[in-house]
Amino acid sequence: MIKKWFGYLTGMILVLLVFSSFLYSRTLNEALIESQKFNYRKSLNILMKLPEATDVDRHLAWAYLKTGNFKKAEEAFLSLGQNEYEILFALGLSYFLEGNYESSLNYFKKCNEQNKNCAAAEYFCGEIKNLQGLPDEATGYYRRALKHDYNLVEARLSLARLLDSLKVYDDAYREWTAVTNYDAQSGEAAKRKEELLAFISKKPEEIVPVKRVLKGSEIISISQAEKIPIMRIGILKNSREIKLWSEGGISISSGEAVLLEVKPEEIYTLNVSSWNFNSDKLILKPKLKDSTIIVRDIMYSGSYTWAGISDREYRGIFEAVHSSGSISLVNIVNLEEYLYSVLTSEMMTWWPEEALKVQAVIARNAALYKKDFAKPHRRDGFDLCDSQHCQVYRGVKQETNLSRKLINLTKGEVLEYNGKIVNALYSSNCSGHTQSSGELKGWHDEPYLQGVEDIYVSSTSAKSAAFPDALVKYDRWIKYPPDILCAPSKYTFYAESRWIRIITQQELSLRLNRNHDIGGIRKIIPVKRSASWHINQLMIEGTKGRLQIEKENYIRNLVPGSLRTTNFIVEGYGRKNGLPEYFIFWGGGWGHGVGLCQSGAAGMAVKGYSYRDILRKYYKGAEIKNIEY
Repeated sequence: MIKKWFGYLTGMILVLLVFSSFLYSRTLNEALIESQKFNYRKSLNILMKLPEATDVDRHLAWAYLKTGNFKKAEEAFLSLGQNEYEILFALGLSYFLEGNYESSLNYFKKCNEQNKNCAAAEYFCGEIKNLQGLPDEATGYYRRALKHDYNLVEARLSLARLLDSLKVYDDAYREWTAVTNYDAQSGEAAKRKEELLAFISKKPEEIVPVKRVLKGSEIISISQAEKIPIMRIGILKNSREIKLWSEGGISISSGEAVLLEVKPEEIYTLNVSSWNFNSDKLILKPKLKDSTIIVRDIMYSGSYTWAGISDREYRGIFEAVHSSGSISLVNIVNLEEYLYSVLTSEMMTWWPEEALKVQAVIARNAALYKKDFAKPHRRDGFDLCDSQHCQVYRGVKQETNLSRKLINLTKGEVLEYNGKIVNALYSSNCSGHTQSSGELKGWHDEPYLQGVEDIYVSSTSAKSAAFPDALVKYDRWIKYPPDILCAPSKYTFYAESRWIRIITQQELSLRLNRNHDIGGIRKIIPVKRSASWHINQLMIEGTKGRLQIEKENYIRNLVPGSLRTTNFIVEGYGRKNGLPEYFIFWGGGWGHGVGLCQSGAAGMAVKGYSYRDILRKYYKGAEIKNIEY
């Protein structure tokens, strides 16, 4: 009788532990550690609906590793076999933290054999070779890590430091430039770039060349362009100097008066300090019909890992505004010709045509909704910017025959809900389930932006799985991409669907303490998750206090280079001065996950769905209508 009541009590305590852990979004590992004194494996299988008992052992092994019990962790992981990359990665990590680098290297290499896309394993191999004093091998591993996942900025930082120490100055300068592109506040990177100017063998612009446009394009204007809505796209804002040219020359005017004629192919500079026009607003037009204007040295994708500088070529005309000691440049172009570039700036040209048609419709929606309703840049004097904030617009060089064909085929088509144009949000990859707009802090709850599963329901694949209904199932879901529409494929880069990030205590605390006096980082705790498992509220526990983050973009910008999405598991490993040495993020997807999943659209198109079918799936209750113009 005593044993029976003890069993009930044990089960109740375990329920409370697991339930409280889930409520506060603490990981299953923490709950397991707190309940190790009980024989709970059978109870956990019932409570958490585990498909296999080995999942309990897997989580227990991770719990040992998290608490620094490396021998127990290694025994536990080895007992699970060596057929899964996660287990091999865990063994590599355990031996690495223990200081057994040879064994660690062995398991990270095995991990790469199991999963050739595991950039994090390549990164750790680089770290080990660096510690062993083998820099050439280390740089090779770092470069391979970045090839697998260019967002793994920790590999970029290690590579920059290593090349610097080896006095390979030109290469080091290139890598430090990449660091400053995604992290403009990095004092270390800015300082080293400045110091390396005395040692590099080439000019900076030769080491990090600007992508130049050397010849203008011949363009064909769309028919009846005068009836199509005009878009004002912000290209440059608050610039000190703007350089532009055109093959046929440029006419600069104010009102009806022509103020200046720029000669063909002459590079003309608008400068704040030498602005000698009577008007603070100028109109710049190409002198030849169906010609373009090329703007030099545009910084694009700032704060992202693919940021850089290039020339851009544009249709239409420009408005240059001189105000408050700076110049802004606005491209004035009709909606459909603007979309010629947006379509293939936002989706790859080799993707299925039905997916590209989807993108054509929702890009039109996004432009009109922002122009007429959201007005995100009304104070800036334009409708949309040219970056990810609105939607990416790279000008004429991004246009293709296919993009023009598909925009023309869907000309005027938009999504409406109850007679009103839809805010057709979209992101690259939802990781398996989109979010409802109302689940994100500060976002409107729209009936057509409700979360949907990104699963092909007719699939008979052995990998096919129901969307996880428990935290322990989510753990496996996020680490092993199942048979979902947005799984890695010829259209979806592996790291866009599933990824790992490794952030050191030093890097994370340095970043967070720039704006918050939080001290060393003890824990990162997901407090609230949406139905899709995206994190909607995050708690950072530091030695000096706590920081709560709720906004989606703030959560993603927690780390250098930004996290691809808020759909992740994070744990601290290793101990130094009482704090975790590393925070490891296992994540899925890319973007906010609301509305269309672009990878999912490609997955549906491959399976034979039309663009109308795809739009109906992701925007519930919305209808395709046609704007007459």
